[in-house]
Amino acid sequence: MDERDAAAELQKMVNGFQVSQAICVAATLGIADHLKDGKRSSGELAVLTNTHPQALYRLLRALASAGVFHEAKDRSF
Repeated sequence: MDERDAAAELQKMVNGFQVSQAICVAATLGIADHLKDGKRSSGELAVLTNTHPQALYRLLRALASAGVFHEAKDRSF
């Protein structure tokens, strides 16, 4: 394995850990439960979960980029 392949493998491991941690946070906050009846904005979800709106939005965007959630143009998930 050359240096470039090793770096790519390490990056995959780091990203995998970050995604699993983000899923854990979303599960702890009950995000999926709040979305069971339809989409909600990140602001609504922040109120429901008593979390910082921008921080929650970043978490949801990260999970959307990993395919866990889908973000609509209006910042709803």
